[in-house]
Amino acid sequence: MALFFWGAVLLLIIIGALLWLFFVRFVAYTDDAYVQGNQVFITPLRPGFVTAIHTDDTFLVRKGELLVELDRTDAQIALDGAKASLAQVVRDICNTIHQVFAYQAEIEVRKAELIRAAQDYKHRDDVLAIEGVS
Repeated sequence: MALFFWGAVLLLIIIGALLWLFFVRFVAYTDDAYVQGNQVFITPLRPGFVTAIHTDDTFLVRKGELLVELDRTDAQIALDGAKASLAQVVRDICNTIHQVFAYQAEIEVRKAELIRAAQDYKHRDDVLAIEGVS
């Protein structure tokens, strides 16, 4: 019976030693560990009020991950202003093109008036050459 007991104890010690050798010795643990990481300060592309934060001081972040959301009101106001400015520029360009067509039509009218005046002059000059009376 004693031999069986000491055999079981020896078997447990061997199993424990093999477990420690292959598995437990690779597990790291401590009560007062300090991990140093990289702190990166971020700056916004535009100023604004923060409406949501999607990370914390100790979280791992990856490239392209959303960290902070800013209030969109200022950007929306700027976008609406830009749209209004674009619409005004388009209206001005359309008005300018319309003016070009109007000036081209005015040139054609003046050319026609010039041709008529030249014809009237030639007709009157011919009448004066033969000393005619109307």
